Amino acid sequence: MKRILILSLALALSNCTPVAVKNSQDALSNYRHAAESEPDNAQAWNNLGQLLLHKNDLDGAVEAFNTVLALGQKHENKKEIAQGYGKLGLVYDQRGELDKAVEFYQKSLKLDEELGRKDNLAVNYGNLGQVYEKRAELDKAIEFHQKSLALNQKSGRKENLVVNYSNLGQVYEKRGELDKAIEFHQKALALNQTLGRKEDTAANYSNLGQAYEMNGKLDKAIEFHQKALTLNQTLGRKEDMAANYSNLGQIYEMRGELDKALDFHQKALTLDEELGRKEDMSADYNNLGLVYDSRGELDKAISFHQKALAIDESLGDNEGIATDYNNLGLVYDSRGEVAKAIEFHKKSLAINLSIGNKKGIAANYGNLGSIYAEKGEDDTAKTYWEQSIDLFKQLGNAEWKKYQAVLDELQ
Repeated sequence: MKRILILSLALALSNCTPVAVKNSQDALSNYRHAAESEPDNAQAWNNLGQLLLHKNDLDGAVEAFNTVLALGQKHENKKEIAQGYGKLGLVYDQRGELDKAVEFYQKSLKLDEELGRKDNLAVNYGNLGQVYEKRAELDKAIEFHQKSLALNQKSGRKENLVVNYSNLGQVYEKRGELDKAIEFHQKALALNQTLGRKEDTAANYSNLGQAYEMNGKLDKAIEFHQKALTLNQTLGRKEDMAANYSNLGQIYEMRGELDKALDFHQKALTLDEELGRKEDMSADYNNLGLVYDSRGELDKAISFHQKALAIDESLGDNEGIATDYNNLGLVYDSRGEVAKAIEFHKKSLAINLSIGNKKGIAANYGNLGSIYAEKGEDDTAKTYWEQSIDLFKQLGNAEWKKYQAVLDELQ
């Protein structure tokens, strides 16, 4: 089953100068005026692009960073060119155009190598690590994060070391190496506490909660998610509070405490509605649907998954749509409507195949295998499970063991 988890992670490497984003509409007006007043100033266009990227105006950000790149080429300034390439990588990364992101990060990396800019090399390595993690190429992700870590250790840049540790923790989590994941998240937490970075400390608590949840240590998971929630409440960070509520809801669902799970998911939804965060509202609807499925309230479950689907369709979020179809397939399976369940799982599979979402494809194969096993079509079930196992192994995802166990029972 592919669940949607909203993870509060305020740690992301980006090769950028910080931009103040309080009163961001005023800031946007000021930055645009500065860029237009000095059209030959690459840094002014860079600042504008960063703010547009923060506001998720990706087309505007591409235009601004392309201007940085063009000015760098006009000035024959390799630093500006490297900056333009790196920033375009960030935009394409955020858009999910990962091949383009890698292309631009690599171009930036090559120039920074020529210029001997070690801090920027560390950033590019980190960004490439994150792209390879998204592509589920976890060995490559670790390789690039380790390169970034090594450079940041030499330079003693503690803020960036925190990011490296956190990113490595995330990758080891996905590989199912949970003791290693916890070790790296603990290193990130210790550094952030030393640096007095409360927002990022809250994110570390969330990450540790996630790792302990995956390790089956649910009391510890709740402890860390509650710490994150308490800190975010103190800081007034509503977006992260919504994530904490969602994470706690999922753990209480795992514990079978479904009333508590519903309460936390509803709190997450209320905050996300208040903030107008449609993508996260979709996740909340899916999470509520999953709990109602567990409670046997299948009409309610379908209603919530349909709400999630409507949002994802309006956003053009193909991966989200694939998840919604998958979840609807699970509910129709619970209702005994096997033909409909297969239909939705196959719709999900078709989208995941089209966008190259290997983890989603592996989950679809696993779910289809389970349905065909229920139908007594063991050969078809075996074929799907074998495909699921093969993909999960390629991804370094320990989920393959679950399907190997059921396949062994079948044989």
